[in-house]
Amino acid sequence: MFIIAFFGCCGAIRESHCMVVTYSIFLLVIIIVQVVLAVLMFTYADTMNEALVKSVNGVFDKRSSDPAANAVFNNIQQQLECCGKQSPADYGVIAGVSDLPDSCCTRANGVVGKLLSRCTIADANAIGCSQRTADLYNKWNKTIAGVAIGVACIEVVGALFALCLANSIRNMDRRSRY
Repeated sequence: MFIIAFFGCCGAIRESHCMVVTYSIFLLVIIIVQVVLAVLMFTYADTMNEALVKSVNGVFDKRSSDPAANAVFNNIQQQLECCGKQSPADYGVIAGVSDLPDSCCTRANGVVGKLLSRCTIADANAIGCSQRTADLYNKWNKTIAGVAIGVACIEVVGALFALCLANSIRNMDRRSRY
């Protein structure tokens, strides 16, 4: 984004036709990608939801062998206030322990942020991270796609103004030569 903005600002300041046109092309490419992603969010919502849930489940499955995956999944559990793939019981079956990670007990006893000395299944967040992720995606999918299309409309106006500026710079250069 910094590079693209550099082309726009420096092109306008230096009155460089080439830099302003380059800025416009970059902006139009971003607009096209943005609109395509928004349309994909509208049309393939179920497929994207399944892929998101599958990736969360994959991170859960890798957490015992990969410390980075464990840290990522603990962060997911803490931020989304969930525990395990489907429920806190996922830890008991897989790990064979009664204690859960502290990230499972972010809402212990109804008090946000209260940490217990031990996080047990009784104290843990009841909903699984797969379900929580799916719910959040379904809740915000249409809103995010709509905002992306709305912002793209504003960006189109900016690209048109940049092209008008480039045309004006080109015409000014032509007039000054003759």
